[in-house]
Amino acid sequence: MSKYVKQGNSICKGVRIVDNEQTIKCIDDSTITIHDLTNNLNTFFCNAKESVKHFLGNDQVQAVLSTGEDLAGALSFIRIIRIGASIPTKIFMKKYEKFINGITNIPFKTREKYFEKVGKSGLNKDSVFILNMLNRVEDLSKIDIFLSLFRAKIEEIIDDNTYRRLTLMVDRTMYSDLLFLKDHIKIGAFKIATCEEEALFSSGFILFTGIGWGTMTEEGGNLYEYSNTAKQICKIVFDVNKIPQIKNSHGVFAMQEVNNDKI
Repeated sequence: MSKYVKQGNSICKGVRIVDNEQTIKCIDDSTITIHDLTNNLNTFFCNAKESVKHFLGNDQVQAVLSTGEDLAGALSFIRIIRIGASIPTKIFMKKYEKFINGITNIPFKTREKYFEKVGKSGLNKDSVFILNMLNRVEDLSKIDIFLSLFRAKIEEIIDDNTYRRLTLMVDRTMYSDLLFLKDHIKIGAFKIATCEEEALFSSGFILFTGIGWGTMTEEGGNLYEYSNTAKQICKIVFDVNKIPQIKNSHGVFAMQEVNNDKI
């Protein structure tokens, strides 16, 4: 496993994230780069076990040092940023520490096997992507979803492209809408009737499927269905393995293509 890379010589008294997302600006005008944060995240991925959770919230130097050289350096780095940080940086570090906590729940052998497969460059690529997601995410609860998707990737349940696609879709969807997706996903055509469904359509979790004919009691209109990515999210994140089937919801029927020889 890779060794922890020391985070420069700066001892920051307080920090803020710079708009270009390449550095964290310290109050004393020194900086911490994305490279520094990437090394820090890589160290936890490669070395941290579940017991490290206790030390994330422990600012006592001797307690931190007892974790060993690599992790002690990584924990001290977090401690330095935490001290006197500006409000935006404290918010970011809260998200960062929550993600690290979740990483320790992934079995060490699974992480070790993944690192051996992708190497340092592959892990760096993952870490930069994760840091950008953490910087943007507005709800701490979404971090649990990010962790579930990341675990599915390193366990080879989904590939890298699918992982990134699903993560980006989650990033632009309200957490409450994702919970609505978990509780209301179904197989079959339906008409959009709620603001949550409208939002899920905008995010790509619901797709237009055709135009339905009306009946004597109900108007026709556009029909929609939940996408395959919606089904993947529900299975991976929310453990929904059985999705209910609906039959011609609201008394409308989807138009179907007919071959010329059948006319």
